[in-house]
Amino acid sequence: MSTLLQEKELKAWLNCARRGDLVRLLDEAKIPYVIGIGGCISTSQGAIDGALLKSAETQDSISEWDSVRVGG
Repeated sequence: MSTLLQEKELKAWLNCARRGDLVRLLDEAKIPYVIGIGGCISTSQGAIDGALLKSAETQDSISEWDSVRVGG
């Protein structure tokens, strides 16, 4: 089972003071989250890990094509 991370922990982890900044950073990192009762933002460690793994896989596939030359 994944650990649930609350807004306070996420703000500390991402060095954010404001809720809007937290949402922007989570969106940019493609980390899914929920907004619960009272507007509290939460996500799971599994959601963070999954987003980071997808990001790493995407970077790996991009770097494989970095040395490909077309037309020449």
